[in-house]
Amino acid sequence: MPERLEPAMAQVQEILFVYNAKSGMLHGLMDLIHKTVSPSTYPCKLCEITYGMTGMRKEWKRYVHSLGYPVTFLHLDELAPGLPSTRYPCAIARTNTGYEELISAEEMNRLTTLTELMAALSRQIKPLS
Repeated sequence: MPERLEPAMAQVQEILFVYNAKSGMLHGLMDLIHKTVSPSTYPCKLCEITYGMTGMRKEWKRYVHSLGYPVTFLHLDELAPGLPSTRYPCAIARTNTGYEELISAEEMNRLTTLTELMAALSRQIKPLS
């Protein structure tokens, strides 16, 4: 009887976080003002949750480094060709078989704390590990 081959499991090669914002110092300053003055209309929940007034939150930075995968943060004007068409902000895994959305924009926009974001990401990465 021929040996039965199991389908290859997707293996995470990189985690991409895509902000719903443009890159650059001027855009960063405008975003900081926007999320301070009118947080309810600020369009990037990922930025809102992971950044404070002085930069990336230390707890988030430690968590990202603990994931054990290369991590890339992208802005709307830095998107690489080949990324799946989706809404932003979101988290995407680049795997050996393609891309998998880990946290959709809809889910990201429902999150309210850094703890919720880290828990959501951990739940999604675990099955791919």
